[in-house]
Amino acid sequence: MSTVRTIGRGEKVTDLVNEAKALTFTTGNEHAVVKLANGDRVLISGGSGGIELTTDVTLVYGHTHPYGVLSNGASPGDYAMLDALDQPFSYVIDNGEIIRFNRGGG
Repeated sequence: MSTVRTIGRGEKVTDLVNEAKALTFTTGNEHAVVKLANGDRVLISGGSGGIELTTDVTLVYGHTHPYGVLSNGASPGDYAMLDALDQPFSYVIDNGEIIRFNRGGG
């Protein structure tokens, strides 16, 4: 996991989604908006097969999957992330579609 940038107060969700999608499209790597233990919200990046979260991540608001990857929404690793963070749901942008996925597989 590497930090792309800190998210400022009042930034629009639509702008963050578009930025993450564009970064994923140009780099081929997953990106996510997360909350850290210190309260900061940051845009992070990982690799083409996922993001290895650090222990200071307390919430994953949403993340992207690389374009063109044969996928049907959330991966087994995405569900494992919800369990590890004790988080009820999150969002994934998969081939341009925003999909909400829930803990327990729904």
